[in-house]
Amino acid sequence: MLSDTLFFATRLFVPASLVAFATGLTMAYLGTLFSELWIWIGMAGFATTFLTGAVVIKQRSEKLLAAIKSGGSSFDVSDPGRELLRIVKFDYVMLFTVAANMVLKPKPADSAVLVVMAVVVFGAGVLFLGPLFRSASPRAVGG
Repeated sequence: MLSDTLFFATRLFVPASLVAFATGLTMAYLGTLFSELWIWIGMAGFATTFLTGAVVIKQRSEKLLAAIKSGGSSFDVSDPGRELLRIVKFDYVMLFTVAANMVLKPKPADSAVLVVMAVVVFGAGVLFLGPLFRSASPRAVGG
């Protein structure tokens, strides 16, 4: 299943997302919408999810697939698998926040919507990515 996901990600999902992004940029250009805040939030969100998928998720998925294929121990597979799921969950929150942004189209005066979106993304970062940073931090050696 992981190998299928990697196969379709590079051959279907990435090209489809780039076409959707290019189409959105074209429509924003034709509609002279680049002065709108929601367009910039959408572009920042797209860049975040695209780079997370293309760099972090793809690299970790390939390493995990290699560990699975080599018959690695459950420790070699389970911890990286959990970490990958945490990153993917954060990426999904970002994706749904971008979709909500495109539906709600907040303006600078819509502070409540902007605050809720920021809290959702920040909260997801703390919830899903926080444990990754805590486990990566060097541990003090007792003596």
